[in-house]
Amino acid sequence: MTTDPIDSTVGASLAARERVARLAPTAAHDERTAARLAQAALFEEALLGALRAHIAELRTVAR
Repeated sequence: MTTDPIDSTVGASLAARERVARLAPTAAHDERTAARLAQAALFEEALLGALRAHIAELRTVAR
C-alpha cells in the first residue's frame, strides 16, 4: 500500500491554517506571538504552493 504525498500535504496545510487562526487574535499583543504567526503563515503558504504544484502535475498527466 502506497501513501499519496498529497494527503500529508493537505493535512499539514490544514494544521498550519488552524495554527494561524489560533495565533492571529493574540499576535498584536507581543512580538513573539507575531513572529510565530508569521512563521506559521509562511509555512502554510509553502504547503499550499506544494499542493498547487501537485494538482497542476496531476492535471498535466490527465491530459
